[in-house]
Amino acid sequence: MTTHPPASLYIGRTSHRREKPFVRSFSYPIAMLELDIDQLAEADAQSRLFSVERANAISFRSADHGARIKGAPLRAWAEDRYGEAGIDLEGGRISLVSFPRVLGHGFSPLAIWFGYGPDDALRGVIYEVHNTFGEAHAYVSRFEAGQGAEASKEFHVSPFMDVAGRYRFLLREPSDRLDLVIEN
Repeated sequence: MTTHPPASLYIGRTSHRREKPFVRSFSYPIAMLELDIDQLAEADAQSRLFSVERANAISFRSADHGARIKGAPLRAWAEDRYGEAGIDLEGGRISLVSFPRVLGHGFSPLAIWFGYGPDDALRGVIYEVHNTFGEAHAYVSRFEAGQGAEASKEFHVSPFMDVAGRYRFLLREPSDRLDLVIEN
């Protein structure tokens, strides 16, 4: 059986490009946490500078994700979303990749939930999108290597774009590197 760390860090870069009504783009470095949602207590013990559910230099609050209610179990929320999409994890591992809070403040425009079966094969992905208005929406898809996922845009993300169109998510299964492209 493969063991997975309770928490790990992805250091990378995000790039954003708009084509209409005129070309705009930016790119900057980012850091994202990957947490096994069933090992949050162990993740909390990994570093003096990182905490789960309490203030620290870097922290994670479960109420920032899922049902977004303090004390609401993340696993139950995620399993419900997977179940609604016809994806059965059979009790397999769920990891969450998200931007952490820094000095108590944070905003995670995108959190990615990876749902695995008992054989540790990735079965489904939840793209939990947050906007600056405090709203969130979960786009759920079955994971098939080399295949993208599509979903109709369901809520307002940017003040510069209408709630219209579709998203295409192109994701490579995470390893020591996480690659994701989202097209609107």
